[in-house]
Amino acid sequence: MATIPIEFIDCSVIWNCRHIDLPFPIKDAFVVGKTIIVLFKQDAADLGKSFQNLIALDSNGSQLWIAALPEVQINGIADAYLQIVSREPLIVYTWSGYDCTIDIATGKILKQQFTK
Repeated sequence: MATIPIEFIDCSVIWNCRHIDLPFPIKDAFVVGKTIIVLFKQDAADLGKSFQNLIALDSNGSQLWIAALPEVQINGIADAYLQIVSREPLIVYTWSGYDCTIDIATGKILKQQFTK
């Protein structure tokens, strides 16, 4: 079975003949099954505030979840996801120095490891 390619530019995803407009510029996007995983650019939010910038969409563009960020013990730290390290399993690196394994079905953190 062929995989349908996904394209993204600025704040839009194009997949399976659908054009989906999103609120922030996109850094990365890919499809797992019928779920679209989108990582927004971490600098798209307000400076000094944490930004939950990893989301999942269904094939119609409806939001399924917003990924949790790790609970960091440093006061006042603003966190965001920086880079997708692995797609399956979904592992994403955070500004605060964690590799987080994310449940693709729920957006919850299954495992987090401090790497900085």
